[in-house]
Amino acid sequence: MPTAKSLAAPAPPAPPLPFVDHFQCYKVKRSKGGPKFNKILGVAIKDQFGAGTIDLLKPTELCAPADKNGENPGAENHQSHLLCYRARGNAPFGTKQVWLGTQFGALNQVSLSHRPRFCVPSIKNPTTTTTTTSTTTTTTPGSPSAAFLEESPDLLD
Repeated sequence: MPTAKSLAAPAPPAPPLPFVDHFQCYKVKRSKGGPKFNKILGVAIKDQFGAGTIDLLKPTELCAPADKNGENPGAENHQSHLLCYRARGNAPFGTKQVWLGTQFGALNQVSLSHRPRFCVPSIKNPTTTTTTTSTTTTTTPGSPSAAFLEESPDLLD
């Protein structure tokens, strides 16, 4: 849900609609017989709460843009998704106090204590192009099960 944040009271008002898509998240698990996920170790991150290094242990959720209550018609067709991983921090995070504002109301003095998830922008049904000396082939998978997601590679560098 789009949320405004402040590091001091009072909680800010909710962002105007549609500022950012709402997302509906779905549990992700490996298909029977599919390859095991290889952990991604030592991902350096920096956000407004500080810098750190995390390990991405496995994908946990796929979050798709959603049109909640008719507030953002067409959002369900947006290509930008989020693929979230269970994360483990390699250094203490500490506790941060924040005040949050959503369209459902204020959340006052919320404690942030660790980074359990890390979500990366992903694209549903990406188009790939292969060029050889005499042929160019473009493939557009028909569903996420055909080619699940293509992550934005610059976010994991």
